[in-house]
Amino acid sequence: MEWFRVYQQAFNLHTNPRPRVLIIRQFQSRILSIETSKIGSWDYSFIGHIVPVLNTPSGVSEGRYTRLFLGKQTYKLQPNDLVGNLEIKPKLWIPDLTVTIWELQGYKDPDETMLKNLERIEQKIDWG
Repeated sequence: MEWFRVYQQAFNLHTNPRPRVLIIRQFQSRILSIETSKIGSWDYSFIGHIVPVLNTPSGVSEGRYTRLFLGKQTYKLQPNDLVGNLEIKPKLWIPDLTVTIWELQGYKDPDETMLKNLERIEQKIDWG
């Protein structure tokens, strides 16, 4: 297993209209390491939420909101989150934000591994 940096961008949020922090990337792994940093503003470690988003014919569909903090944290995507993008929704008092994302390559999802093992067991069972 190895970590690869797959995204890095700085956002100036002190403009009008305030830009969206949208991370458009199709992730290959469900395990991400996200590092956030900011300059100035209030000295809070909680900066907002990260949410998977998916464009649908009826508009944008949002997934599960997860609290996002300054520094590094591990984030696990749900299997259906891999088809969409990520959006960071920073609190209004955050004037700037830098986001770096690493993706864990070579990671086997326990659910996927379990399904493959179950398929192998079923193939070896004599059903007759």
